[in-house]
Amino acid sequence: MSELEQLQQRDIPAGRQVLRDHHCNLHRVADYCESNYLQASDKRKALEETMALSTQSLASVTYQVSSLATAFLRLLDLQAAELRKVEADVGCVAQRVDMHKEKVSRREIGSLTVSKRFPSYQKIMPPPSPPCLEPYYRKPLNFNVLDDIGHGIKVSPGRGGRPAGARGLGWAFPVLDVLTIALMGLNPSLMEKWGLSVPRSPLWASSYWCLVVPA
Repeated sequence: MSELEQLQQRDIPAGRQVLRDHHCNLHRVADYCESNYLQASDKRKALEETMALSTQSLASVTYQVSSLATAFLRLLDLQAAELRKVEADVGCVAQRVDMHKEKVSRREIGSLTVSKRFPSYQKIMPPPSPPCLEPYYRKPLNFNVLDDIGHGIKVSPGRGGRPAGARGLGWAFPVLDVLTIALMGLNPSLMEKWGLSVPRSPLWASSYWCLVVPA
């Protein structure tokens, strides 16, 4: 038998029965004290006896009430502990239910998904024999490869073939308006119609060229 059952079935009912018995005993003590005081010749002695019986009876009742209250408090503590235990068990059950619901939800979500299948590709295989590589050799740079590209004027070496005022060999570019340079490939009549001056002098005239790029 556990302590809680012992308090519920034996200690507390016994304490209540003792209090009922003390209630009846107090009534008998009160009747005895009243009759003794009325019949006694020495009133003072009868009063002292009555006071002693009353003190003893009240002390006994107080002890029994204290014992019963202690038993009740112990019963309440044990019941509170049982309630906490039951609450913990209910919390564990609730957690298990939540876990089961989450598993079911994940299973349902998984049933709605489609497994992705990756297409099969041909494996990349290395060549049976590595290709033969040409041996490296250094090629010298040719700075005259791009000399014939563009619209510049190529200057031949020597004093006679060089425009006036130019120093060194290279390319000579005329100083013209940007729009004029863009329209030099058009018809001269159209240039005159649009109010643009058509150059009549050679391109290497001193008023047209300005830059010599060394070769």
